[in-house]
Amino acid sequence: MEPLIGALNNLLTMDGQQINNLGRLLIFGGLLLLLVAFLLNLQPMLIREGAEGKRRLYSLNLILGASILLLITLTWGGLILESIYCLQGIRCD
Repeated sequence: MEPLIGALNNLLTMDGQQINNLGRLLIFGGLLLLLVAFLLNLQPMLIREGAEGKRRLYSLNLILGASILLLITLTWGGLILESIYCLQGIRCD
C-alpha cells in the first residue's frame, strides 16, 4: 500500500504538500461526476412512460438518489466550508 500512496502523492501534489493542477482536476471532476450520477439516477423518475403519462417511482432509485444527494451535500459543503475558512485565514491547509 505504501508504494501506491507514495506514487499518488508524487503525482497529485507539489512537494508533497500543495495539490497540483492534476489533483485539482481529479477532485473537481469527481465532484462533478457525483452530480452527473445524481441526475442520471433521477432520469427514470422524471420521464413519463406509457399511454397514461404516469411517472413511475422506483424505490431503489429513490434510495440511491437520496444517498448520492447526501454524498454531494457533504462533499461540496465541506469543500465550500474549507474554502471559506481558508479565505478568512482560519485553518488553511
